[in-house]
Amino acid sequence: MQENIGSPKKVMLVGMANSIHVARWIRLVANTDTEMYLFPSTLSQKLHSLIQEMVASHSIRLRAHRMNGLVWRIIWAVDLLLGNWIRGKLLERAIIKYQPDLIHILEFQHAGYLALKASSALKGKEILVTNYGSDIYWFSRFPRHERRIRALLGLATAYSAECQRDVLLAESFGFRGRTLPVIPNAGGFDEQQLYEEETPLAERNLILVKGYNGWSGQARLAVAALRGLSSELSNFSIIFYSCDWSTIIRVRLFLFGKGLRVQCFRKGVLSHSKMLELMGRARIYLGVSRTDGISTSLLESIARGAFPIQSVTSCANEWMEHCKSGYLLQDNTVDGIKAALAWSMKYTNNLSDTEWQAYRVDKKASLEQVVLQKVALRFY
Repeated sequence: MQENIGSPKKVMLVGMANSIHVARWIRLVANTDTEMYLFPSTLSQKLHSLIQEMVASHSIRLRAHRMNGLVWRIIWAVDLLLGNWIRGKLLERAIIKYQPDLIHILEFQHAGYLALKASSALKGKEILVTNYGSDIYWFSRFPRHERRIRALLGLATAYSAECQRDVLLAESFGFRGRTLPVIPNAGGFDEQQLYEEETPLAERNLILVKGYNGWSGQARLAVAALRGLSSELSNFSIIFYSCDWSTIIRVRLFLFGKGLRVQCFRKGVLSHSKMLELMGRARIYLGVSRTDGISTSLLESIARGAFPIQSVTSCANEWMEHCKSGYLLQDNTVDGIKAALAWSMKYTNNLSDTEWQAYRVDKKASLEQVVLQKVALRFY
C-alpha cells in the first residue's frame, strides 16, 4: 500500500454503520495516523452509538457518507429492483472522490456484494476483505452466492477472518492475496473484564440461551430441550437474549408455567457490558445454530467464566476443548441438546475453580484488547 508521506493513511470502510462489530473494529484500529471514511452497506444511516461517542470525543478521525433519510430509503427501495446498481455508483463516486489508500470491506453479503457493483473504481486499489461469521462457510453452498464470493475474493489483495476454517475456505475459492492474522474481528476485552474475580461455576444458578431463530439460529430446539429438563432446572433462572418474536412466543407457550424462572430479551436490548455481567453469573451459555463464526457469545463466556455449549457448525473447536473447556454440540436435536445440558450441569457442579481457570488461561490471554489492537493496527 502506498502511503501519503506527511499525511494520515486514508482508509475507506464499507460496512454496516449501525453494527456493534463495525464499531468495535473501528475502536480497535483508531489512531491518529489513520483517517477513515465509512460508506454504509445497509439501509440504516444511523451510526452505532459507540461510533458516535468516538467521533464526539475526537478519539477517531472518521467521516461517514450521509444522505437525507427519505432520499436514502427511496434509493434503497428502487435499488432492490436494480440489484444495488444505484448504491454501487454512489460507492464508486465516493471512492474516486476520497481516493483512499485502502478499501476495507467489512462482511461479504451486504458490503462485499455492494462493492462488486463498484468494481471499476476498485481496479488497482488495495482491498482488504473481512469475513464475518458465516459469510463463506454457509453462503458458499448456494451457486448464486458462490459466484459472488469468488468474484470478491478475486478482487481482494488481503483477507482477514476470525477462523482458520474460513482462511482455508477462502483459499479453496480462489483467494491468492495476503492472508492476515486470524483474530476476533470485533476486538477483545480489557483486563478488568478478563481478570476480575469470578464466581465459581458450581455456585452459579443462571443459564443463558442465544435466542436467534431463523435461517441460522435454532433457539426453538433449545426451548424444547429446556422444557424436557424443567424438573432438573427448577433451581435455575433461564435468560433468552437476542430473541426474535418467534422465540419469545415459543418460550411463553412452552416454558412459562412449567416451574421455571424464564426471561426473554429482544435483540439489541442488552448492552455489551450487561452481557458480560450476565456471563459472569451464568453456569452455562447455550448457542444452537446451523452455522456461525466464532460467536461473540462464546468469547464472552470464555472471558467471564460461563461454561459454553456451542454447535460444531461454528468454529468453536478453535477456542475450546470438548468436554473440558466447553461442550461441542454435534447433534442439533432436542435430545442432543438435552444430553449436552445434562452432562454440562453435572460436569460443572464438580469442576474446581482452579481447574476452570487453568483450562481458559491461554484463550483469555489471546483475547486481551491491547494484544489484539497491536495485531489489528498492522492490517492498515
